[in-house]
Amino acid sequence: MNLCDRVDLLEQDVVYLDKAKELLGDRNKGLFVHDGVQTFEPQEGLYKIIWVQWVALYLTDEDMISFLHRCRAALAEGGCIFFKENTTTVVGQGQFIVDKEDNSITRSDAHYKRLFDAAGMELLREGEQEEFPKELFDVKMYCVR
Repeated sequence: MNLCDRVDLLEQDVVYLDKAKELLGDRNKGLFVHDGVQTFEPQEGLYKIIWVQWVALYLTDEDMISFLHRCRAALAEGGCIFFKENTTTVVGQGQFIVDKEDNSITRSDAHYKRLFDAAGMELLREGEQEEFPKELFDVKMYCVR
């Protein structure tokens, strides 16, 4: 919110959305959107920045590619999409870890890059979360458009 004139917050769970409204109050000049990323249709050409954090792990590959296409269309000139997600070092193409307790998928770095490529996205930058607890999954950040 310090970098943008407005921030639109997309949240599937109304409880979390209501909590965000309560915590952010009038400081947020954007919209609070109750929808899931699987069905959200952002306005074309609206966003300079789309930030997606710990969301892709709940999407199938197909839903992720579809979401990337819709996000790309929503980017304004020079805009970028940023992802911050858990990654695994599982060896082999197409391998991932499924957490049956929270229904999430932890993909490898190579898997994410294949999804970006399948969606026609250009990977501009990538990095790893520093000083993250070793007992947790690695966290990677990607900037694409």
